[in-house]
Amino acid sequence: LDAATGRELRRLPGRGPVAFSRDGTRLAVRDGTRVRIHSAGDGAERGSIDVGADPVAALAWHPNGDRLAVAGT
Repeated sequence: LDAATGRELRRLPGRGPVAFSRDGTRLAVRDGTRVRIHSAGDGAERGSIDVGADPVAALAWHPNGDRLAVAGT
């Protein structure tokens, strides 16, 4: 959403949980059993990984931004 107008700027696939990288440049999004990494600026998908049969329950970036922790149910 545009903070000033409330207008939707883009819609990404998947639904919660999500996690922004500490520097705010990347967004990790659960999409079923996949985790997709998007650029926060333009929404472009930068990569994805299938994490197995269990749905993703939580995501968290390492403080230095080079790793992403993924927890299943």
